[in-house]
Parts: sequence; structure tokens; C-alpha cells
Amino acid sequence: MNNHCDTGEINWYHGKISRDTAEIILLDPEIKADGLFLVRESNSASGDYVLCVLQNNEVVHYQIRRHGEDAFFSIDGQNIMHGLETLIEHYCKVNDPSLGVQLSKPVIKDPPPHDTRRHGRTNLLHRAISQANCKVVTELLKCGYRNLEAKNQEGQTALHLASQMGHDQIVEKLISCGANVNCRDTEGYTPLHFACQNNLLSTVKILLTFGGANIQLRNSSTGWVALHEASSYGHLDIVSLLLSMNAPSRPRTFDDLLPADLAHSNGHTEVERILNEFVPPTPTSRKEQWYHGKLDRHEATTILKTRDNDGCFLVRMNRQNGYVLSMMCTNQCYHFQIQNRNKYYFIDNGPYLDSLEHLIQHYALFPDGLPNKLEVPVCPAVIPPLPKGFPFTLRKSKPKQLIEFQDNITRDNLILDEVIGEGEFGSVYKGIYQNLEGNEEKVAIKMLRYDMSSTNKLEFLREAHVMANLNHPCIIKLIGICEGPPLLMVQELVVLGSMLTYIIKHPEHISPNYELKMWAAQIASGMCYLENKRFVHRDLAARNILLEDRHQAKISDFGLSRMLNVDKDYYKASNGGRWPIKWYAPESYSYGTFSSASDVWSYGVTLWEMFSYGQRPYDEMEGVQVINILEKGERLKRTPRCPEEVFKTMEMCWAYEPKERPTFSQLSKIFASDSDYENFKDFIKL
Repeated sequence: MNNHCDTGEINWYHGKISRDTAEIILLDPEIKADGLFLVRESNSASGDYVLCVLQNNEVVHYQIRRHGEDAFFSIDGQNIMHGLETLIEHYCKVNDPSLGVQLSKPVIKDPPPHDTRRHGRTNLLHRAISQANCKVVTELLKCGYRNLEAKNQEGQTALHLASQMGHDQIVEKLISCGANVNCRDTEGYTPLHFACQNNLLSTVKILLTFGGANIQLRNSSTGWVALHEASSYGHLDIVSLLLSMNAPSRPRTFDDLLPADLAHSNGHTEVERILNEFVPPTPTSRKEQWYHGKLDRHEATTILKTRDNDGCFLVRMNRQNGYVLSMMCTNQCYHFQIQNRNKYYFIDNGPYLDSLEHLIQHYALFPDGLPNKLEVPVCPAVIPPLPKGFPFTLRKSKPKQLIEFQDNITRDNLILDEVIGEGEFGSVYKGIYQNLEGNEEKVAIKMLRYDMSSTNKLEFLREAHVMANLNHPCIIKLIGICEGPPLLMVQELVVLGSMLTYIIKHPEHISPNYELKMWAAQIASGMCYLENKRFVHRDLAARNILLEDRHQAKISDFGLSRMLNVDKDYYKASNGGRWPIKWYAPESYSYGTFSSASDVWSYGVTLWEMFSYGQRPYDEMEGVQVINILEKGERLKRTPRCPEEVFKTMEMCWAYEPKERPTFSQLSKIFASDSDYENFKDFIKL
């Protein structure tokens, strides 16, 4: 079999089959080989697809995410490509680290849907429109013509051609039959772009009013929107129409050019004047509806998740006194920095807007790069003060309430539900706790097994004592103890459970450059807190990290933790027992010596587990074998999806001498200073 697939072959699409069916197909012993693949429709996210690949005799499923309404897709969120066939060709030609194997051979079935393709072939409908043959077009559409989204060699659909030529009657017929008005061609143009270029005022009106075309959809190559096109060509009537339909007057190209700049450079002085003098309507949106003042990322996420409505949002200030828009979409919370330049407000490369109110009004009308339009503002419980420079002063917000540790929770105040985990001391239950104020909250309840010894009971209580003294957003919070019998430990409930289990079960939902880096930063921050408190964890591993949601990791399981003496920087273990040797530093497995530096070694192994997507460190090796290879200077190898800079951090953690390893304070700064995660600094004080 060839090493690389035939990039001209696109019959690899298997439609809406299940995950199990895909695995049965790929594991067929007659065709089974590394890199064998197929593409199926996602069963969990509408518009997305899944690449199923055979590697090392296992089927791995990679989520192919659609970006926007048109055929732009990516697997890792970074390499966005136009057309499913383009994406598959890339992974056939290149051994990309975002996949664990290079695609070698497709399981032949069907070509991908028309609306996922970058380009195709001229068909009968294209020819009829090019010839302005409305009769043929009408007859084709009456017969239920199925190829409305089919593209010609330039990647243009039938609606592209009709809009480019101003065939308004055909444009209306195509839209009535369900043609996609927001589809881009190979050069990145939509039907609206063409109508604006060619000064087709009536066609522009039909596309916007009858077709609901996205007035802010960008050319994928230049970043031009419809107003750029009309302004560049000097089409005054279309510019006026677009402005009257709430198009912002200062959208920016990828080169940061405004419509007025294009009008000026092409000598269209009247268009330039109208754009520069345009005053946007007074927004109906008001700050008191959505402005929350100083609020960290975690608090904003918690507030929004109680609403859990697509498009619910709030605006807050971060620690650097900058504005952040926080919003919900498909059960995820997103945070966007609102920037300010030359008195204008903007998000990323979005349009310049006159005020915060105008910014919120704009994104309530158009998603324009956000995952969803802003739909429901979340009002603050108490209206917060605004910074200096605003024309009015408001009341201060209430301070955040902290959970107080309860020494002895009565059994009557606890309701145990399903078992969600098993630990060394017993079972972990989901449950409900009725607190001192009579309010009910969901909790996790650790129950000590009845047959455990008094020594284990003391260890159980000692873990509770350790946790009771810890208060950090990246560490599981202990709520209290119920002396029983049986002995119960009540702690905050984290919905997603073990990070390791989540990574193994949902690899397609996890990006090495998003979730994994965020969790790594949060674990380092929590361990930095323990380092400052002079605690050593001694059992830091992916299995002992819990996920509150996809944006929040918390350190748990303090059964082996110890507090250091005032005059020592290490803890000397005197008892044996089952030690997690594969996570232990040389000084720990050799001399039983534990410190923050040995926790740093374990952190490096934890990172390796995360970025290997749940592989077992050192595979099937026994502890003695692991010790032997470490003493020879060997270390765990970099896995395919692990970024190079992250692996370098792991190697720093695995320095043989403890003093040569970074501190958790340094590790926190490494991840928090990542340019992709500036917002992490808002979330936690390092």
C-alpha cells in the first residue's frame, strides 16, 4: 500500500454513521492499516464533521470544526482551511503533529457534501444562469434540483453567478429554494461582495432583506466586508444603503484599512465625506443592563453558567482595568478583551465603534467573529461603580462570599446520590448539603469504608486537616467533615470529574494549544500556592486533577500531602506503602525525600500525561525498570501532539538535581505569559 493517499480522490465521506460503525469499518482485518481513514458527520455538533483514523490498531476520532457559515474547517483550531477536501489533502501530504499519524488511504464511499467543498465543476444550473436563461433555471428548480450549493472551478455557486450578473429574478428564486447566501468562492467573495462591486443596488437589497445575507461577512483573504467593496468602487447609493441597515462605518480589513481609506485612495471624495461624517444611531443598550465592574474570569463564568442561555453575556473589568466581554455559547463560556484605540472600542480585528454601548449594540445585531450574537444581558445584582471618566457614579458591588469550613456536619444535612468515584479509602458520592443558612448545594462526599483500620481513619482525617487550610481557585475546597459513622468528607463538586478520564474519553474536544495549556497553567498556579504554604503534595498526577468545566482545573487528593517543618525544605518519608514511582523524582524513590522540587518533577510527568492524551507514562514498565532508565539519563519522549515549547518545560522539570528544576512560581509565569492566554492573568493572581 502507498504511504500517502491519492490527494485527487475525495470519495471518503460516510455520512451520518455512528462512532461505533466507523470503528467497525476501519478495524476490518482485510483493509486494516495505519493511516486508514474516513470522514463522517458529527453526531454532537451540527455543521461539524469527524475524521476517523486507524493508528496503532486503534481508531482515533478527531473533531473537524466548521468556522462560520461557509466551508472553513480545522482540526486543531489553528490551521483553518477552505473546504473539507483541502483539509484532508493537507493531512494526506503532511505528517502534521496535530494528528498522531499521516493519512494514508481512504475507505471509499461518497464525495463530501457540496456545501463543504472549496470548488467543483460547472453544471447545468451554472450554464443556464450565465446565459440568463430564466426559463431553464425555473424548470430546474421546479424539479427539485439538488445541486444548489455545487461550485464551479472558481468555487462559485449558482447564487454567486446570479448576484454577480444582477439577475434579480433568479436570485430570488435561488434564495426561495434554500440557496446559501453567505457562501464564499475560492477567492473569498460572497454573493453580496459581487453585487456591491458591480453597483447592483436592487440585488444588494434582495440579498440583505429577502436573503438575510450577513452584512459583515469578510472576504477570507483580505478581510473586506460589503462596505469596503462599495466604498472602494465609489458606489454612493450602496454605501448609503449599507449604513442605513446598521453596517458599522469603520470596519477594518486585515491590513487595518477603513472604507473611508479605500474611498480616499481611489478618489471617491463624496463617499469618503459621508463615511467620515456618519454619526451612528444612539444605542438602545445601556451599561446598567450588563456592566459588572471588577469581576474575575471564574466569577463571570459562574454567573453565566447559572443562566446557560446561548448569547447571554456581561461586561467586566479585569485586574489591569481593561474591559472584557464574557458570553455563553453551546454550554461554553468565552471571554473577549475589549480594546481601546483613538477613542474607539473594538474586539480583535472587528470594527471601530464609538462607545461600549455601541459595541454591545453591534454584536447584538451581528456575531461578526463572536461564536454567537449577544442575546440576553445579565444584570449585576448591585450596580457597580464605573471608572473615572464616565459621567455618573453608581453603588459598590457586594464582596464575594467565601465557603466557611464546618468542623462537624450532621448526617441529617447530607443526601447521598450516585457513586462517582472510588479511592484508596472508599467511595466518592455525588450529594446535596444543606448549609447553616438552609440553602442546598451540590457537593462531592468521600465515605470511609467501614472495614478500614484506625490508622486509615487518622490518615483520612489528616487529609481533611490539610485541605481545610487551603483556599485557592485551582485547589478543591473542603466544605466540612461528618464524623458519622461512617466518616464523611464533604467537598465542592466538580462536574466533569477526573481530568485524565475526560481527556481519554473526549480527545476530539481538547486542543493542545487551548484546554491543555490552560489546565497546565492552572495546575502550576495551584501548586505555586502550595509551595508558598510549604506543602508538598507527593501524589501530583493527571488522575488527581479534577475539572469543574472545560475552563477550570483543580488539584485534589491530598492523601499523601505533608507540611514542611519550619527549618526544612523537604519531607523525609518513614513509612513504605504503595508509592507512585513513575511520578517520583530520583531523590524521592532513592531516599524518600520530598519537596516542592520533587512535586515539580511530578508536574512534568502530569504534563506528559495531558499532552499525550492520557497515555501511561513508561507504558508497561515496572517501577524498578523506570528507575533504571532514569538513572541512565533517559526521560519520557515527546508525543506527536505535544507543542515543542511545552516539552521543553517538561524536560526542565526532569532535571536530575532538584535545585536545577524550575519553581512552581516560574512555571506559573511560563504558561500564564503565553500570548494565547493573557486572560489567565485576570483569572488568578500569580
